[in-house]
Amino acid sequence: MIPILAFSTKANLLIYVVGGGFVLLGSFFFGRLVTFFFPKNSLIRNEKKKKMNEPEFIKVKPGDIVLV
Repeated sequence: MIPILAFSTKANLLIYVVGGGFVLLGSFFFGRLVTFFFPKNSLIRNEKKKKMNEPEFIKVKPGDIVLV
């Protein structure tokens, strides 16, 4: 509780809700700032998504031993 602005329970609730909103808004903009400075970081942004049913092809050169 903030003693200077503690007029009532409703005022305290409003202060806490507005404060929580600022925390969420700050988290959002901090995330945008991180993606701005590190745009190619694979932990933040996954550009190529694999599908589970999509087959994967490997390059095989003549003379390679492939176990099937």
